[in-house]
Amino acid sequence: MRLVLAAKKRPQPPPYAEYLIPISAVAFSLAISSAILCASGVHPAYLFSSLASALVDYSTIRYAIPLILCGVGLAIAYKAGVWNIGSEGQILAGAAAAAGLSLYVLPKTLPPYASIAAMYVAGFAAGAGLGLIAAWLKASYNVNEVLSTLMLNYIMMQLVNYLVYGPWRGLREYGYPRSDVFPRSTWIPQIPGTTIHYPTLALAIASAALAYLLMYRTRLGFEIRVCGANPEAARYSAISFRRVVVWVMLISGGLAGLAGVGEVAGVYRQLIRAERVSAGFGYTAIIVAWLANLNPAVVLAAGYFIGALISMSYKLQIASGISYGSINVVTGLMLATLVSLEFLTRYRPVVKLVR
Repeated sequence: MRLVLAAKKRPQPPPYAEYLIPISAVAFSLAISSAILCASGVHPAYLFSSLASALVDYSTIRYAIPLILCGVGLAIAYKAGVWNIGSEGQILAGAAAAAGLSLYVLPKTLPPYASIAAMYVAGFAAGAGLGLIAAWLKASYNVNEVLSTLMLNYIMMQLVNYLVYGPWRGLREYGYPRSDVFPRSTWIPQIPGTTIHYPTLALAIASAALAYLLMYRTRLGFEIRVCGANPEAARYSAISFRRVVVWVMLISGGLAGLAGVGEVAGVYRQLIRAERVSAGFGYTAIIVAWLANLNPAVVLAAGYFIGALISMSYKLQIASGISYGSINVVTGLMLATLVSLEFLTRYRPVVKLVR
């Protein structure tokens, strides 16, 4: 006879699980991170004071913009049961498209609003196009989208680095791996004294509102939710999973592409190394989507909070000499806790005695 730990499906999730899961994940990750920082010689109170300071710092909004855009797209994809891990590459696709348009296509005499609009359209199309590659592989050949989107990330990283080390390297950059500075007519305007490129911020807020309406007020949104919640029911209802995959990857990839445009035309104003253009925003946005419980409207708050953590981490690096990797423990623990608690809302552990 031996004891075996098993999982039994719950008839329904516990009450208030929708709210308790993200709150518990944040509290648990901050508590463990405080202990880690304490062991490193930093008083835990300093972590919370730094976080409080970051919550009212303009740099938090700067980091929140790409996280919200990618997080909204990932929330839609994950709600359909389509596991897009490719936002990192889709950001780079949008950035490269915007850079190419700014440097080599758009005439400098074009009005700024027209140039910027064209870059946003090109960035959305490039990100969506990369997402559609994975969607086509999934819909046509049942290729696992986790693998295809992840591999496309590395392809785009190498492509962007090839461009900035090779044909697009700036003539005035003294051999550094970056393009020439974009013409002023293609600079996305910022709030004075900050790095907040407010047109992209407006797009991020609008994307969350429109995605919420899409998910809960349209037929496509209903099909997305049914495919994610019960694929068998979707099949019996004659809902085309192939169509849903194409739509969610198009939207998800396109929003990430907009984030890439914002980074190169609103922050750096030139194309730089891939590792800096998308400094992990695509992967961090996965945490944003799950922290928001895959609700596009709540992504706004989740993206702002994770943006505050990123802002806080850079300040702690400078002030206390703590490595950025140590701060990544917070977001890593948050994702692990979210996944664990999500599992426990669907299943409860059962100890069985078996022969």
